[in-house]
Amino acid sequence: MHTEVPRLVEIAGETSILYKDRNLYGSGSPIAGARRRAEGIPLQENTFYLLPSPLLWYGVPELLDRLPASSVIISLEVNPSLAEISLKNIPSALTYNSSLRYLHINVEEGIYALYGQLGPHRFRRVKLLTLNAGYRLHHNLYSRVYSLMEEEIQQFWHNKYTLMYMLPLWIKNIFHNLSHLCIHDPDSPVVLGFPQVRKPIIVTGAGPSLDANIPFLNDNRERFFLLAADTAYTPLMKCGLIPDAVVVQEAQFFNLYDFISFPGIQALIFADITSYPGVLRTGKSPIHLFATQFQKTGLLSRLQNAGLIPSFRRPMGSVGSTAVDIALSLTDFPVLFTGIDFSFPVGRTHTKGSPSHLKILQSTHRYSPVINISPYTAAGIHSVSSEDSGLLTTFTLERYADNFRRYFSGNSRLFQLTPEGLPLGVQLIENGEAFSILAGQTPEMRNRDDSPGTDFSSNPISSPMRSEPSMSFLETELELLKRIYILGRDFLYAKLCEKDQEELLSQLNCCEYLFIAFPDTGYKLNELDPCLIKRILVSAGHYIDILERLIVTSEN
Repeated sequence: MHTEVPRLVEIAGETSILYKDRNLYGSGSPIAGARRRAEGIPLQENTFYLLPSPLLWYGVPELLDRLPASSVIISLEVNPSLAEISLKNIPSALTYNSSLRYLHINVEEGIYALYGQLGPHRFRRVKLLTLNAGYRLHHNLYSRVYSLMEEEIQQFWHNKYTLMYMLPLWIKNIFHNLSHLCIHDPDSPVVLGFPQVRKPIIVTGAGPSLDANIPFLNDNRERFFLLAADTAYTPLMKCGLIPDAVVVQEAQFFNLYDFISFPGIQALIFADITSYPGVLRTGKSPIHLFATQFQKTGLLSRLQNAGLIPSFRRPMGSVGSTAVDIALSLTDFPVLFTGIDFSFPVGRTHTKGSPSHLKILQSTHRYSPVINISPYTAAGIHSVSSEDSGLLTTFTLERYADNFRRYFSGNSRLFQLTPEGLPLGVQLIENGEAFSILAGQTPEMRNRDDSPGTDFSSNPISSPMRSEPSMSFLETELELLKRIYILGRDFLYAKLCEKDQEELLSQLNCCEYLFIAFPDTGYKLNELDPCLIKRILVSAGHYIDILERLIVTSEN
């Protein structure tokens, strides 16, 4: 008879589970079979193990006996009837084992919460354990949870790798920009937020496809607001196209090469607060400041509460994607883009006139051809697999394209000018269709009350930033870091009472940027470790030195 409700049965003198005419522990001894499977599974350090359908918990004690202290086992059960049996039969010794957790309600949501609670920095990988046939009952869902956690751990370590290399520079740039950008300059004031644009916007990246659309941009220049990614600024200027605004987001000094041919940026500057300060100081136009929340930190929250940065923007990965995201927020008119390819033909990774293209021309002689040969040999570069297009890409560019599709796919206001690079999930249009959009010939445009040819309003959302709040913030941050340094030093010399230790831990968690770039830490400290405190004091001393020099320079 077909068994719709699981029930306990005796098999070889041991308890087993019969469900839908299937013995979930198989033939033979249920306990011995589960133990053999458990003993045959190799267990690794720093691993997030998923154990679908623990049923009667056979084999689980044997796993826990061999489980490294840095790993955990998360038992999952999505079948309510089986979960009820597991809860009734869980051995008391397993109930209090900190290396074992059991999820049986809202499994997909609970797994994320548990992962964050246990500390993402603890785990290097996720593995799936199966001790019985209960996994097969809902293998699609269990496989989905496994895939989600695998992606989550990979994303955490990708972000951690980025923080290890970039966070110190981002924090340094924030302090420098707060110090230098808030000095009153009538020609290039710093404002929070963006202007409102009452015409279509064309966003230009520096991909090779931009070359094909330069004539179209020149012929219709008065019909749109031109928003350029940083690397596209010089190629556009060389073609007589002066952008209305340029997006600057790169934190490294290499960004200076994007503007070296035309010193003194003539366009509005939409700048991330982490941008390289030297680039922003070359501007001759208003600087509209924004902030990407690269990580949830107390520093960014304090800056926002002090009114020194606007609301956060989501991290997009590439500056081209950020420019599109900004363009969609500037206007409710259509947004077109070109040069955001995330791929390239052999020999030319960027548009003509870009720094990389100029570098190739400068190094050309009779023994060196006018071609970039690095795409033939560089690691990670491969052909676009979707079709035989002759285009190349990299894993990083593919990840940027994935992010672009995730955020913008299907957006009815967004259009990509041909030719395209990697497919981005938005409407692809020829120049003729683009002209109709710019000329207001689409039904959506004809029904508007305002004219698409109206110039954008340059009134900022908020007033220009003033130097007093900025310097006050830097001085307060300096005092906070000095207090952490004193408390941390006293802690290492065992001179800190319990109350002061609590204060030190609280202050450190307000200044996560002192330690979240370390490879062995999470986003929050739960206890004080002397070895970690030594490293944190080195980090604090570094930022104290930066702030002291900036404050003295500003006062002078």
